[in-house]
Amino acid sequence: MNAVAPGVIQTPMLAGLKPEVLADYEKQIPVGRVGRTDDVAHAVLFLACEESGYITGQTLPITGDGFSQESGIRGQESGVRSRLAASLRRARRLAAKRGRVMKQFTIVVKPFRAEAVLQVIAELDIMACVVQEAKGYSRQKGYLDRYAGSEYSMAFLPKVEISVWVSDERAEAVADRIVRSARTGRIGDGKVFELDMGWPDPIEF
Repeated sequence: MNAVAPGVIQTPMLAGLKPEVLADYEKQIPVGRVGRTDDVAHAVLFLACEESGYITGQTLPITGDGFSQESGIRGQESGVRSRLAASLRRARRLAAKRGRVMKQFTIVVKPFRAEAVLQVIAELDIMACVVQEAKGYSRQKGYLDRYAGSEYSMAFLPKVEISVWVSDERAEAVADRIVRSARTGRIGDGKVFELDMGWPDPIEF
């Protein structure tokens, strides 16, 4: 099985482009024009004919310049990395200027306590939160006779990992509320890890 990967092709999708934008595209293509639908059709006919029967598992770019899909993706990723790096530099300068620090709390709790913790997070009006399933153990090594009413013999117990970000001045109060909501008094209740962030605000990209 093979595939074709058209580049900029003259279709109704391009109708909304301004003439100067389309002209800029054409300047970047060595052939000097955008593709036509018959260019795509000819490539498909070639791959479908007997003469190409020994070609398998290939993607044929139809771009007029040898531009591959993979290199296009690399170019997009490079652009994202450049914008992210610029955002990081700006954020660090702002953090140093304002003297502000963000705290990250990574909360690891038993699954049945996750809802209570998330309720507290909502009540505290915390705007950034990430939740994911996790497995792990601490000092007890996960070797508990029973877990959630059934036998559990694996060393890694199921947990829920919750990450939140708060300003430095709210950190102590937030940590206290979270710990009180997660604690049951039994072994293996969970942990809260605190990290200092290098900049005061999330970085959009």
